[in-house]
Amino acid sequence: LTDPNAFNVDYEGSNLDHYTLSLIKSLVHQSRHPLSRALYAHLKGVDEMEVFDFVEHHGLGVSGRVMNHQIKMGSSSFVEFEYNALQESARVFVSMDGVYLGCFIVKNFYRPHWQHLLETVQKSAGIHVLSGDNEAERVVLGQVIKDANRLHFNQSPKDKQTYVEFLTNQGGRVMMVGDGLNDSGALKMSSVGVAVADDVYQFSPSSDAIISADKLGLLPQFLSFSKSTMVIVYMAIGISFLYNTVGLFYAVTGQLSPLFAAVLMPLSSISVVVFTSLAVMFMAKKHKLDQ
Repeated sequence: LTDPNAFNVDYEGSNLDHYTLSLIKSLVHQSRHPLSRALYAHLKGVDEMEVFDFVEHHGLGVSGRVMNHQIKMGSSSFVEFEYNALQESARVFVSMDGVYLGCFIVKNFYRPHWQHLLETVQKSAGIHVLSGDNEAERVVLGQVIKDANRLHFNQSPKDKQTYVEFLTNQGGRVMMVGDGLNDSGALKMSSVGVAVADDVYQFSPSSDAIISADKLGLLPQFLSFSKSTMVIVYMAIGISFLYNTVGLFYAVTGQLSPLFAAVLMPLSSISVVVFTSLAVMFMAKKHKLDQ
């Protein structure tokens, strides 16, 4: 729901020189996490350097070696700094060569029409929020999702996967929508995994479907469209069954010549394909997905 291109970033700690900022920018450029992308966009005009031994620690942060400096960025526990505030904006803590430098304070902004999106989806399905961020967004999301038991923060990748598994074991059909590596386990565990990508040509976690971030607001239409296409599938099966039943009757009774039957068989397949294609195109226009 948050827009990685609309973060407000501030810094808390001792002043960082251009060289240190270059080390930080070089490291976060290797990560596809929304906070990493926000920091990278924030550090405009800062040079980049080659990164070695880059590792993305799921649910914790990133680390790597830049210009022989070991840089770690992520949660306070990951950089070994004690910090317990839970109700503030997201923070990305930074350490270099084992020395704590400070933290970036990231306030996110939600994508346009996000409230309408949640309200529409809630009419036909239950919504659960699994976030790796702290409790700062509970008040905002709680205005739309009234059941507080469905809002979960400070979730590790394993926590998300376990929660999706729990819902599945309860007999639910779960569609997981996520935008980062931290969601990969939950995406795989769900009945349908949908990865949200700001750039569909770059790496996205393995999933059943990929939706461009700027089309996320069309998710309710996609859900409705998927139900309509299932009707089309059943109709196509029915037409095929009827076609073959009639053809089999005439063939068994000797009313079809082998030559005519040989021509008729591929025509049946073509007719089903044409019907399915036209029906899907019609449904796409009906749900306004052809834009």
